[in-house]
Amino acid sequence: MTIVLLEVPSGALADTIGRRRLLVVAGLCMLFEMALLLVAPIGGGWLFALFALNRVLSGAAEAAASGADEALAYDSLKAAGLEDQWGKVLERVQRDTSLAFFFAMMIGAAVYDPRMVNAVLQFLGASFTVEQAQLIKLPILLTFLSAVVVFCMSLRMKETPSGTERSVGETLSQSWRQTGAAARWIWATPLPFGIILAAMVLDSVVRQFLTLASEYWNVIDLPIASYGLIGSGMALMGLFVPRVARILAEKSTPLKNFLLTSSAVLIGLIGLGFAIPI
Repeated sequence: MTIVLLEVPSGALADTIGRRRLLVVAGLCMLFEMALLLVAPIGGGWLFALFALNRVLSGAAEAAASGADEALAYDSLKAAGLEDQWGKVLERVQRDTSLAFFFAMMIGAAVYDPRMVNAVLQFLGASFTVEQAQLIKLPILLTFLSAVVVFCMSLRMKETPSGTERSVGETLSQSWRQTGAAARWIWATPLPFGIILAAMVLDSVVRQFLTLASEYWNVIDLPIASYGLIGSGMALMGLFVPRVARILAEKSTPLKNFLLTSSAVLIGLIGLGFAIPI
């Protein structure tokens, strides 16, 4: 809900105060949202309120960064006369993001598993052990540290001056008009409307499973440490999927791509249905 409400205003702010500043705001929101989880009492009365505020800050960060990061990168390429490399840049970003997710999932699962942590402590010669309750916030702490890195990187970004200055009201009004015009065009044009509907159908099914994935792994009796391995394996698919997607988009039709994607999702769900607890 926060993302939906702030998407257009954040776009207007990006055109007014600059995309770099909006990314700095996104970094600050990330810092505060993770800090809230760090200080939140486990099972305390303020837990729900802090979690709700965390979700609002997370949505604000997503809305602030949505499009601003890519626009800043594209403008930088355009200023250097390299805008024709934009497709390759996006592909590289997807690959690097997949690698980052791979290491994050591996580390996150390892530090959340008391058996893994205790094995490392024993190897290092420590005389104490830890329990699950003591590790529950360790992944959050690591995420907070990664948010610190993101915030510092946003401060180092540079933005090419646009040369035009408009008020927030003007850019906000123009953003709403452009959004309305785009919505009317999508509604009246079958191809983009169909693509969006198809993407929503497939995306909702996949996201539904990913949201409940950890519960599914628990049902089939997989150890906690394996969650990260599975997630890392899924993340590694991002190393080659962007290239395949680009080739399909360039050489195949939307209908064929939809049928191919639908078949892949269906086969995956059927395979999950045949999983037997160990």
